[in-house]
Amino acid sequence: STGPKVFVVKKDTVEMRSVILGQKEKNMIIIKKGIKEEEEVVIEGQLNLSNNVKIKILK
Repeated sequence: STGPKVFVVKKDTVEMRSVILGQKEKNMIIIKKGIKEEEEVVIEGQLNLSNNVKIKILK
């Protein structure tokens, strides 16, 4: 499907999800639907990812 997507962290893999975006506030965009508040979203390196690929989180 088309539209905005994000990668959600699932232990050692990622899951691609469609999201519904809300308004932009300063340097952030609100995600209205598609992820839960406590879920982690990939914010760097998304171009190298695909659905269900194994990841290693660097903090």
